[in-house]
Amino acid sequence: MNRRLADLPVEKLGSGVPKKFLNDGGVSTAFDVFKLGESRLRELRGIDQWASKLMALVEHERDRVQADDLRPPRDPRDWWESDADLVRALRRLASIGAILGMPELATVREIVSLLRWLKGATRWWRWLFGTMSHKLHTRSRYEEAQRLAHSADVSEQVGRAERVLESARPQFAARMDRAEVEQDWRGNSAELLSLLERLVAENGSPDEQALIRHGRALAHHPSALVEQIERMKLDVRFIRRTLRIYQEFGAKFALVVGRSILGDEMGLGKTIEALAAIAHAVAVEEQRHHIVICPAALVDNWMSEIDATLHDAPGLRGVAFREPGRQNAFEQWRVRGGILVSSYRVLNHLLDGDVPSVGFLVVDEGHFVKNPKTQQSGRTARLSRCAKRALLMSGTPMENHAGDLVQITRVVDEARGDDLDHRFDGGRAAMARSGEFRRVLGEFYLRRNQIEVLDELPTIVGTDHPVKVGGKELDEYEARWNEGKLDQARWGLTIGAGPDSMKLRLLSEIVNECRQEGHKLLVFSQFIEVVIAVQKLIGDECSELRGAVSKEQREDNIELFQAAEGFAALSIQIVTGALGLNLQAASVVVLMEPQYKPSTEWQAVKRAHRMGQAKVVVVHRLVARHPADERIVERTRFKAEQFAELAARSDLADASLDALDNSVNEAQLLAELQAIEQDLQQEGASPQA
Repeated sequence: MNRRLADLPVEKLGSGVPKKFLNDGGVSTAFDVFKLGESRLRELRGIDQWASKLMALVEHERDRVQADDLRPPRDPRDWWESDADLVRALRRLASIGAILGMPELATVREIVSLLRWLKGATRWWRWLFGTMSHKLHTRSRYEEAQRLAHSADVSEQVGRAERVLESARPQFAARMDRAEVEQDWRGNSAELLSLLERLVAENGSPDEQALIRHGRALAHHPSALVEQIERMKLDVRFIRRTLRIYQEFGAKFALVVGRSILGDEMGLGKTIEALAAIAHAVAVEEQRHHIVICPAALVDNWMSEIDATLHDAPGLRGVAFREPGRQNAFEQWRVRGGILVSSYRVLNHLLDGDVPSVGFLVVDEGHFVKNPKTQQSGRTARLSRCAKRALLMSGTPMENHAGDLVQITRVVDEARGDDLDHRFDGGRAAMARSGEFRRVLGEFYLRRNQIEVLDELPTIVGTDHPVKVGGKELDEYEARWNEGKLDQARWGLTIGAGPDSMKLRLLSEIVNECRQEGHKLLVFSQFIEVVIAVQKLIGDECSELRGAVSKEQREDNIELFQAAEGFAALSIQIVTGALGLNLQAASVVVLMEPQYKPSTEWQAVKRAHRMGQAKVVVVHRLVARHPADERIVERTRFKAEQFAELAARSDLADASLDALDNSVNEAQLLAELQAIEQDLQQEGASPQA
């Protein structure tokens, strides 16, 4: 609050405030007024009659709690020393929480308790005068201690506990200096903010609690459902992370509703919400079998998130269903339980097995099943019927039409999907009855945007760069076009002149600026050829993420990028890296060409604009001054506006669904470009103009 008062000029306190007299007395901000107090204000020339009113205005401003009052500024350069002290305290509290939250601690406590009992039971006088029953019981407890001491499982648990204690030791051995605190904040602000939010929610004033709990649910959710969710106590004993308030609400929403859709915007942690719901089902309901379905590129991400989010406990171990060893993995999961992670493309093999009763089925990137005619959609629906609960997750649940939402609803809840289809004519009647449609969705569909629940995130600054490509790029485009290869023609516009290509020249300028400022950079392209060219342009400071890169090399490249001091870059094939990766160390994103779907571009941008991001994210989109790029921009800009209106607020009232039929795909683009070529030839102009 004091920082906010220090940033508030006195003239902003109210009309008629005597700014000149105050400034003459060295008072320029509301904080100066607060520090002086009423009695000293009266001593200033021309202020006597204003003193009481000024103090009242300042107290009113102090009482008006704002979100920024409840956390440090995202940029440590704006900190007061009290902010650094707060972060130090949060780090210590986080370390204590990590220790107390270890399941291994229960084993350590059991061993310590047993040893203490044995120590007392074997004192010479108790042993000498003890009964035979006591001695036999003591021997039994001693043999139990021996068994524990030689158990590999116990040894492993104690070893993990020792490592956690050792890693926490520096937090208590000495006071972190300012540079260490700032480095900790930049790398772990999401974790520390989650802890701070939890403290305020549990111990803050009513106004602070109301402010921190914003964004739990939208207004169109039934009040009875919201009350039921709020009354529920989420069991977090198996969860390593501290959940944000909205994440806890999302997990409880999935548990209470049973068959639901989580449409949170990208970057809000839908994966963590799903795993928290599963952890509760394991802890409270003893459900041991759960399944996650996701694109093949995200299997490893899910396995990593399971390890990072959940403690190692029966029913919570990740099992990857893939070759080699797919059948053995299935049998291990079927017998021991856990979270089976499968890609869409091997669902047929999963369904061939003896699938036990499933607690949670989580369908990630659920828009993959929006087409009812595909096998993966039918297989996912079939698997959903084997599950007690089903949670479909997608940050872009309505890419083309409200009918998409009807269909993905049918996948996780056939009866509800059929009801939506019947009542709203497959989605076509949603516009005319938008209020009713929203109310029905509110029973099972939850969506929050970043601006609603993560207002500490910095903004995204996006810029389109029109690029006048050179003759060589146009020649390359024309050659590929004449061969009927549209995709190759498009990458010809980007790299057709090699390093002298105009887009690569512009990229080089962006890279140089990032180097000078020490910013990390993500460069996305649809085309492998462009990904390779970008890496060669940037050099050793840049690694590639594309389909041909092995899992191990991919993880190494990401780890090196995240840990690098100063400038580093990743050149990423957008179909490989636009899903599932957390790359918030980057603050600059370059899209080398426009994509057919705005959701694809947003997925890419959200790799950087996520929880833990401490900088403004700058996005550069490079658009060739050529119909092949410009027509996509025209179409996706229109489509993006429709997505924001329809899906971002789950509100169909102000949008025309019929307009969504104008979405572009490769076949449509090809037809339009052919028409443009013919028009230009008839007019006598060059097709390359």
